Amino acid sequence: HEVNDPSRDGSGGAVVREYSALLERLWVGEASTHKPAAFKATLSRFAPQFEGYRQHDAQELAVFLLDGLHEDLNRQRAAKPYVEDVELDRKGGECATVADMEE
Repeated sequence: HEVNDPSRDGSGGAVVREYSALLERLWVGEASTHKPAAFKATLSRFAPQFEGYRQHDAQELAVFLLDGLHEDLNRQRAAKPYVEDVELDRKGGECATVADMEE
């Protein structure tokens, strides 16, 4: 799998590589238990809210992890282009930009 190391929004591939290693140890490893300390350290490095051992919401972790995996695996190398927000015009159902609707 291609890792997008230069992505400015990602972790340089650190999160996806450590997550992959964790899954491999869990599914292929010989041990019946595993302490995910390396994964937690990597996670804490890029998401300081997960430092220490305070309790966190599982949804917070899932959002950060999925976003991190997405950014590290995203194939777009160049800066993301600006896309203007578009909404439906209330007058005729035609698409208009938000700026046009404010006029």
